[in-house]
Amino acid sequence: MATVPIIICIIIGLLLITAGIGLWKKRRVQVTGQSGGNSVQNKKASAKTIALITFCAGILTLAAPLLTFLIGTDYWVLYILFLVLGGLFIVIGQND
Repeated sequence: MATVPIIICIIIGLLLITAGIGLWKKRRVQVTGQSGGNSVQNKKASAKTIALITFCAGILTLAAPLLTFLIGTDYWVLYILFLVLGGLFIVIGQND
């Protein structure tokens, strides 16, 4: 039964990588167009930032089973830290 989480991590990782590549190619983000009445000034830069973070999250999710085996459960702390820092980069990138 240990193979089910590995398969789930692979599927989610591939979906995130595909979404990141799709956002990078299209450079349009409809979800973040208006937030709190403020419009995003540079939608292409915002889409590029979101695409890069999504792509990196996909790679980290894809490598999660191997890295959990090598590093241990400390890997998930680094994963959550990456996602929090990625969210901060998105917020900072949208305010420029």
